[in-house]
Amino acid sequence: MAGAARFVWLMSAAATVLYAPVLAVSLTISPPQLTARSWLFLIGTGILQAGYFLFLQWSYRAGDLSAVYPIGRGSVWDKVAVTTVGNPPLLQGYASVLGMAVMLAPAALADRARLRQTWHRYRRQAVGAGLLSPLAYILVLIAMTFTSVAAVAPAREVSVLFGVVLGRRLLGEGGLARRLAGGAAIVIGVIAVAVG
Repeated sequence: MAGAARFVWLMSAAATVLYAPVLAVSLTISPPQLTARSWLFLIGTGILQAGYFLFLQWSYRAGDLSAVYPIGRGSVWDKVAVTTVGNPPLLQGYASVLGMAVMLAPAALADRARLRQTWHRYRRQAVGAGLLSPLAYILVLIAMTFTSVAAVAPAREVSVLFGVVLGRRLLGEGGLARRLAGGAAIVIGVIAVAVG
């Protein structure tokens, strides 16, 4: 788990640095009116996201990508934050990576030699994930501000099928037909909810 915490910390620290100028410009152009409830959701997202990413890393060690990925696709806290509470999606997304960086810092910085080793070995992956993962999530949050979850979820859940295919192609996971059928059932169910 320590290795997972180091990588997730590097990814979230990279995201914190990469998105700081974007957030600064956004807040300057359109300063949000934050309430106590807004702050609760901003702080809470960091705690939840840190737990989520660590659980996901642990789950990937225990199970196949194509089995773990579909289960980990649910996310409700931030939807309430951007729709009901009114937090800006960029700020909410940034709070999640900043919160992860702060929460995981003690575990990641406890062994700086291994942290440096992880950085040298996986820096491209950490920076790439730090750029793309928050971007994808912020775009989902933006979509949720002007349309229902039922309309956003089907497009997002198609990634479950990609997870199954990548699990087979890159990791050699077996049972492709069974897993594709399960992934397709998830996607069809979400589409049915959206249409109904």
